[in-house]
This record gives sequence, C-alpha cells and structure tokens, in this order.
Amino acid sequence: MRGIGLGGGAPFLAVFLLFFPGCGADGPTGPGAEIPGLPRALSLQETALVEAGNDFGFRLLNELYEEAPDSNLFIAPLSASMALGMTLNGAGGNTLDQMRETLGFGTLSLEEINQGYRDLIDLLLELDSRVEMGIGNSIWYREGYPVRTDFLERVETSFDAYVRELDFGDPGAAGIINRWGKDETR
Repeated sequence: MRGIGLGGGAPFLAVFLLFFPGCGADGPTGPGAEIPGLPRALSLQETALVEAGNDFGFRLLNELYEEAPDSNLFIAPLSASMALGMTLNGAGGNTLDQMRETLGFGTLSLEEINQGYRDLIDLLLELDSRVEMGIGNSIWYREGYPVRTDFLERVETSFDAYVRELDFGDPGAAGIINRWGKDETR
C-alpha cells in the first residue's frame, strides 16, 4: 500500500495502512467450515462506511484506470477509505466538508465515522479464528512539525494507528517506515 504525503515541499505527514490476512503458524490446512454470516449485525455507521468505501473505491479505480488504461490495477477500497478517514481527523472547515463528501460519508459526524472504523477494525480482527488478520495503520509526521494532540489521540484510538515523529530529511527515514511495514505484515 502506498503512503500518502501531504503538504508543500517536503511531506510533513505520511499515512500508511496495511491489511494482511494469513494462515496460522501451521500453514493452510484446507478449507474450513464456511462462515455463515457475520457474528453480529453491522451498525448504521459501519454499514454507511462499507457502502461509502465501496463506492469511493470504484470511483478511485475508475480515475486510476482513466490515467493508465493499459495498466493492471488493484486497490483495496477499505484501505483507501481508512487512510483518508485517518487524515479526515486532521481536517477542518471546507476541507473537512469536501473530504466527507468525496468519501461519501454524508451527514455522519467525525465521531460517528471514527466509531464506525473502530467497530469495523474490531469485527475484522475477530471474524475468523483460523485466519491471522492484521491491520497496520500509521501516521508519520515531520520532526518538529506541530501536530495537534487531539488528532494523534483520535487516530491512535479509532484506527489503532502507530504514530511517530520522523526526520524525513534523514536518508534512513524510508527504511524506518519500510521496516515498520515489514514487521507489521510479518
């Protein structure tokens, strides 16, 4: 998954989101019993996020295809939506309204959006005990850049995001982020 850098000149914020399903330590054992359904009904917020994420994902895929029609493309709608959902927490005013509209969240409040993501993360991580599922979210911000504490707390709480200040001018910065991603995806 690609990181998103925001800001002018040198990026001041990078957001990473990694999903990684896998088999247990013993490896695949063949098909197990089919999961007949979700262990609980989705909340209104979860349903809205899933529908908005799918719609956003298809619109994004279409835009990417139009830019490179001869390329093979793959996107994970929830990953793209969740990465932008994290950055939504740092937006305000017109930017917040435009992001909410682009992501298809309608009139959901930021609190409802965050709670919906929190609940979806918990559901995905506990859905099937035979599958090792991990979600790796992170926020990397430029060393010395003032970042609001409430933003960092919201992304840590709602998205289980790993948050770290980093000197993006350091030649080893990319390696630090890549090692984190490698460790998260095992």
